[in-house]
Amino acid sequence: MANEEIKDAVSLLLIDKATGKILSASRRFKPDNKNLPGGKVDLGETFEEAAIRECFEETGLKITNLKLFFEALCPGGSDGISYYTHTYTADFDIGAPLLAEANTVVGWITWKELLNPANSFAWYNHKLFEHWIDTEKLQRWTTKDEQHETN
Repeated sequence: MANEEIKDAVSLLLIDKATGKILSASRRFKPDNKNLPGGKVDLGETFEEAAIRECFEETGLKITNLKLFFEALCPGGSDGISYYTHTYTADFDIGAPLLAEANTVVGWITWKELLNPANSFAWYNHKLFEHWIDTEKLQRWTTKDEQHETN
């Protein structure tokens, strides 16, 4: 691992609040390999700028009000490159049309589909899901505590 190269990447966790589905973009030429929109951070780009650019390139959605949600190091593959991935949530127009890059598929999927072990980033998606579950529980507990304090 001493020769391992680490680069930065970004992804976006965009959830349709009405259905609970997650925006996904397939890998190029692999329509069944569904993952979060995202990609590598270009030289001179902030993580937020990269997330905005990647989301628009891969889905056609314009996003605002980005919030860092989760970060983790994704172990490298046979190429020896690992990616420290920064995942953001953001505001978006749910009614906006989705536009896929050539040879990709964009759409709304369930957590189960995102967690498919055949997906390229299954390990990271599982870590992200665990964090999302913990965050949801914390929000519910905080809301219950606040309601209890006002009664």
